[in-house]
Amino acid sequence: MMKVFLTDADYKHTLGAIRRLAARDVAVVAGATSWRAQGLFSRYCSERMITPDPSNADVFVEYLVDYVRKNQVDALLPIGYAASRTVSKRRSDFELVTKVPVAAYAAMEIASEKDRTYQFAEKHGVRVPRRYLTVNEVDRFPVVVKPTGESHRLRYVNDADSLVSIDRSGVVIQEYVPGDGYGFYALYRHGKIRAHFMHRRVREYPVTGGASTAAESIYDLELRDIGTRLLDALQWHGVAMVEFKKDTRDGRYTLMEINPKFWG
Repeated sequence: MMKVFLTDADYKHTLGAIRRLAARDVAVVAGATSWRAQGLFSRYCSERMITPDPSNADVFVEYLVDYVRKNQVDALLPIGYAASRTVSKRRSDFELVTKVPVAAYAAMEIASEKDRTYQFAEKHGVRVPRRYLTVNEVDRFPVVVKPTGESHRLRYVNDADSLVSIDRSGVVIQEYVPGDGYGFYALYRHGKIRAHFMHRRVREYPVTGGASTAAESIYDLELRDIGTRLLDALQWHGVAMVEFKKDTRDGRYTLMEINPKFWG
């Protein structure tokens, strides 16, 4: 029986992956940094364990490399942002002992850092939001302020006084793009697409833009072409989700971010 190790068992999408793999007769080892992680309570786990925090890269890598070698794990699937970046950066260590379907670190850096993502996208003819390097450049509100990395602390700012009071270190200031959110999801193997899916967000929280609370599956050739253009150019490996907004002002897709990991 094939054995797969999943990190970040505290995420709801990890629980979904645990169930789907077990349904295919895969032995699932679930890891988390706390015993409170919901995935560790799943009856579909064959093994459960506590791992070091993936942000502590050296300790995390040493622990997992040792575990997968001793326990003959066939594949390691990092789920969360920190785990995906760490495994990507140290992929050569893991590849000595198991399979790791994650992108090369050069591609991971571009996909996970907003400034690099936007610069890369523009080089490949993909529309991105207008960015502001300084507060004085902002000529229209609202604007969106979000971290250059993972975007959990996204904020909408409606006036200049509020913008000045915000800590702007490590963030991107960009125009607000009105419109519905769209996602292009893909599975790649060494630069070649193997499967893909698309959706449109029906509802989000907050309503101005955020995590989707309802979505519908769609098929859109333009969305597929833009998404594959980016991931092909990155020579992607593993899973990714490319997020867009369809601008209500002109009907064009505008890139929001590349999610270089399993999505929520």
